Amino acid sequence: MKNQIFTIVLIILFTGVYAQENEDKEQPKAFDKIVLDLSAIPFSISSNDYDPQLTTYSLALGYQINDKLDFRINVDQFNFYRNTEMTLLDTDNLKRLIGLSIGSNLIVFQGKQETFLENISFGLNGKFGAGISPEHSEQESLFWDLSLRMNVGKVPYFGIGVNHQISGSMTNYNQLSSYITIGVNF
Repeated sequence: MKNQIFTIVLIILFTGVYAQENEDKEQPKAFDKIVLDLSAIPFSISSNDYDPQLTTYSLALGYQINDKLDFRINVDQFNFYRNTEMTLLDTDNLKRLIGLSIGSNLIVFQGKQETFLENISFGLNGKFGAGISPEHSEQESLFWDLSLRMNVGKVPYFGIGVNHQISGSMTNYNQLSSYITIGVNF
């Protein structure tokens, strides 16, 4: 599990460096306002000891309305597990949901030009959606997610957030998790 998380972190970091190197190249105007966001939640803290731990891998595709606001469609893979030493192949302790949601990202602070904060920005990212079980092909939960992200230039961002899963009738859980996230925006 730790090796998989480390590999994902490295991929996100190298992808961000590659994106920053190529940002000066000319892009067609049609793609200027398209947003692609890849992120991961390597670990979380749940609201009580009984709740399973949450890890997430996310992909968001959106459209930038202006310099500070964009709207997104998100696809998340939620992994819930109870044993912190288990592997992703241990299906007895693992439950997977695919999350489909809509959301937005709002830049709430942008550093001023020619100051030491010029490459730093903070954004609020929110989303609301449904968790769908791939095994049963039905909705199992509703969720909302809110995070505060810090961007340093165009390289990967780091953030903290809260995720609330509200179950359907099958699983009967109501879980609030706080987490740390990393990712990259294109």
